[in-house]
Amino acid sequence: MSESEDAAQPVEAAPQAPSASTASASEDLAARYYDQLLRLKAEFENYRKRVEKEKAELLRWSHSMLIGEFLPIYDALDKACQNMEEDPAAIPAPEGDPHLAGELSRGLTLVFKEIEKIFESQQVAVMEVLKKPFDPKLHDIVGVIRRDDVAEDIILEEVQKGFLLEGKLLRPAKVRISKKPEKADPGSPGAAEQ
Repeated sequence: MSESEDAAQPVEAAPQAPSASTASASEDLAARYYDQLLRLKAEFENYRKRVEKEKAELLRWSHSMLIGEFLPIYDALDKACQNMEEDPAAIPAPEGDPHLAGELSRGLTLVFKEIEKIFESQQVAVMEVLKKPFDPKLHDIVGVIRRDDVAEDIILEEVQKGFLLEGKLLRPAKVRISKKPEKADPGSPGAAEQ
């Protein structure tokens, strides 16, 4: 072969040791992958915690919805028990037997006490509101009672009981609060009548 043919032939390169720039690029790539792995791990951990928190909140919400369905039953039994205490004769005797009226009264009282036990076990508490200051976060005003002898915005009557579930509002209490009597404007019609 001639020299010109020899020059045209491709020469196989001898294996070379990795250069410093190639090793540094590999290390940079590995560091980037490792950083991505750490970030993905952290994101997944945050996702897992968020899902657990949302699951607990969903259970609490469904729990409060279920208990909320029992509040009208509680109200009805409470009212029946109050009426029986005020006037035991108001309960009609089934089939004219006064003994049955007493049994009915005891039965309603037992059912009401069982519901109270269930509420207590589920951390449902009846709000005590009478003679306390009005709080718009816990109470709904359904009326005003004008009185001079009581400070303003004090709850004087409870129209419907309010409930707390685990210390959080389940149902606001419907109340009537105190207000000072309105002073008549001397120039208004009817002022002389007052």
